Amino acid sequence: RFTEKERRVQLSGEAYFKVTSDKKHRFNVETPQKMVVSAYGTEFNVNAYESETSHEVTLASGQVEVSSEIGSKATETLVVDEKAILQVKTGNIHVVTADTYVETAWKDGKMVFRREK
Repeated sequence: RFTEKERRVQLSGEAYFKVTSDKKHRFNVETPQKMVVSAYGTEFNVNAYESETSHEVTLASGQVEVSSEIGSKATETLVVDEKAILQVKTGNIHVVTADTYVETAWKDGKMVFRREK
């Protein structure tokens, strides 16, 4: 939903977002499991399938805020090459270093394997 006051998308699945910078209108991605990703201008990947026990946000550029509206109601701010993992059951968010290329290769039709056995 895009209006004069907000830019909001509801997502169930996986999507890569390139958000145009707009300091007056935050861009929000909301999932059915109550995760919200907020940004003003950035690139990030959201993996949020309803059947999964965790959801992930990987940041490619800029900065995003990831928050949970369940359980602990946690909020984390990501910087480039970080990934937030939200545990759907508890609402806890854990931030780890991410290989952004591997996490987002799917959007270019590629599968990347590194050090896999």
